[in-house]
Order: sequence, then C-alpha cells, then structure tokens
Amino acid sequence: MLQLTKQGDYAIRTVIELSKQIPNAVVPTKQIASAQNIPEVYLTKIVQMLVRSGILETIRGARGGVRLLRNPKELNFRHVIEAVEGPIALNRCIESSMRCDRTQTCDTHPAWKTINQKLIEELEKVTFDTLIKHK
Repeated sequence: MLQLTKQGDYAIRTVIELSKQIPNAVVPTKQIASAQNIPEVYLTKIVQMLVRSGILETIRGARGGVRLLRNPKELNFRHVIEAVEGPIALNRCIESSMRCDRTQTCDTHPAWKTINQKLIEELEKVTFDTLIKHK
C-alpha cells in the first residue's frame, strides 16, 4: 500500500502548526506536540530534519522553541515531505540515483514516471497558507 509515513505526516502537521502562528513566532516543541498530538520523541527527530532542510530554526533558552524560516505561501507539501522522506519516487526506477538496466525495455517505466511527476506537481500545489486559510 502506498501511503505517507508517520514521519511525513508528523512533519506536515508540525509545519501546519507553525504556519498558524504570527510570522517569526518561536513556538515551544511541547506546544506543537500537544496541539498536533505528536509524540515528543518523534517531534524532536522531525524538527532536526526540518532544520537541516532550512525549513525551521531552533532557538535555545527559556523562551526557546522552533521557528518557521520559510513563508507559508511559498512552502509546499513537497518541500516538507522530501525534507523527512527524501526524494519522492513511487518506484525505485524513478529515483535519479537508481540505475535500472530495464529502463529502455520496461513496459511500466513510462507510466511510473508520468504518475510520479503528476504526484509531485500536486504536492507542489498544496501550500501551507492555503491550508490554514481554509479552516
């Protein structure tokens, strides 16, 4: 079954929660975990991956927490999913780093490539500002 991992789901929910805040707000991770029902142990890992991707920034100290670095209008599902899951590829042969000897003769490769591209295009259409405006 093709489905988003918990890690991907929690990452999306983390960015949704931060997108709801005023710009540049520093939000404690406990608050994000509570608001989005995300176990804190998962949230710590997810925050680290989103920081490495340049989506979030962590602030230390008594008033510390997490801050969204990207504008929710420009940040989409693809950015966040790839930050925690890696490149989106419905089949191994679609991955750019994967070498497949059957690419030229494979009957399914063109279909997988098209479907994968359509999925990426749809994920790019979903920006975080659109999600929070529709509530």
